Amino acid sequence: MAEDFYGALMMRRALPTTQDLKVVTAPGIYPVDVGNTSAPSSLAGTLITLPLTSAAKLLFIGSDGNTYKPITSGWQAFGEVKKVNGHLPDASGTVTVTSPDIFQDQVIGIGSMSDLNTYQTPGLYYQPSIAQAQTGANYPETNAGSMEVLRTTDNGVVQTYKIYMGARTYSRTLYTGNWSEWSKVYDTANKPTAADVGALPITGGSVDYLSSKTYYSVEDDGWHGAGGFAWQLETDAPFVKKRGFL
Repeated sequence: MAEDFYGALMMRRALPTTQDLKVVTAPGIYPVDVGNTSAPSSLAGTLITLPLTSAAKLLFIGSDGNTYKPITSGWQAFGEVKKVNGHLPDASGTVTVTSPDIFQDQVIGIGSMSDLNTYQTPGLYYQPSIAQAQTGANYPETNAGSMEVLRTTDNGVVQTYKIYMGARTYSRTLYTGNWSEWSKVYDTANKPTAADVGALPITGGSVDYLSSKTYYSVEDDGWHGAGGFAWQLETDAPFVKKRGFL
C-alpha cells in the first residue's frame, strides 16, 4: 500500500486512560477504554484519526452509540442540537431569543469595590447591594440600582443609573477620557426644589425688583420699599398680597 494511501486505516493499540484524545494526530483507529477523562463523558469507544493537509481530524464513536467531534469546550455529538439561552431551534433552525433573555438572564452584576468609571462596555448592569455600592467609587448615590451603558461615539459612552427605591435616575457621559458630572433627572416623583431652578420658595424668602435704577425687595410679609402703600389707580406701584390679608 502506498504511503499516502488511506483507503484503509490501520488499527492501533488501545490508548491509555491518561491519554488526551484531542492531541492524537497519527492517522489510525484507536480503542479507548472506559475512564479516559478526555473522552466524552469518559465513555469507552473508538477514536478515529483522519489525515488532513493542515491538521488531523478526530472522530470518537462512543459506547453509547453516538459519534462525537471535538469542540473547544469538549465534544459534541453529531446531530446534537445546542440550545441558545435555553431555547431550542424551531423547525426552520431559527432560535428565538426574547427580551427577558437579555434583560433578565444577561444582566451583569456589579461587585463590591467596583469603580463605575471602568464600566464602559455597552450593556446592562446591576448593583444588588447597598453595602457593595458603599465600597465602590463614582456612584451618583452609594445605593443599589441598575445601570445602562450605551455607546455614543467611537470613544464615548453614556451611563444611566437608576436607584432601586424612589426611581431616582442619574446620567453622565464619557468622551475622550473625561467623565462629566452625574446629572439628576427630574420627573413627577423627583421634582426640583425652588433653589434648583432659582425660584422663590413658597414658604418665604425675597426677590429683587428693579425700578428706576433702584432695587427693592419683596419679603414674605409684604412689599418693602417706595410705593408700598401708594394709591394703585394713580401710582405705578406693585400689588402685594400680604400673608393672611388681601
